Amino acid sequence: MKITVTTSGGVFKARLPYDGAGYVVVSGLECPECNAEGGLRVRGPSPVTDHDTMRSRAVCADCDQGVGHITVKFNTIFGIEEDKRVLNGRCRVY
Repeated sequence: MKITVTTSGGVFKARLPYDGAGYVVVSGLECPECNAEGGLRVRGPSPVTDHDTMRSRAVCADCDQGVGHITVKFNTIFGIEEDKRVLNGRCRVY
């Protein structure tokens, strides 16, 4: 999985702080509103899903100020939706 946050200042790599986290951490980026320290915590409130990519408006997890756009590219063969069906459904033969 590759997570990036795009702002007017460029494209920044983001990291998931732990499995299942509701936000990602972007080092070297600050919130224009609350100036959070230790890396900006960013979340994507309304993702749009393609075959292997989710995109959303990026907001600060602390104050909900918009900071750019977040893109998450998944490592998948069949696509996000089909992977969910295969992993959570009954066995299929191809």
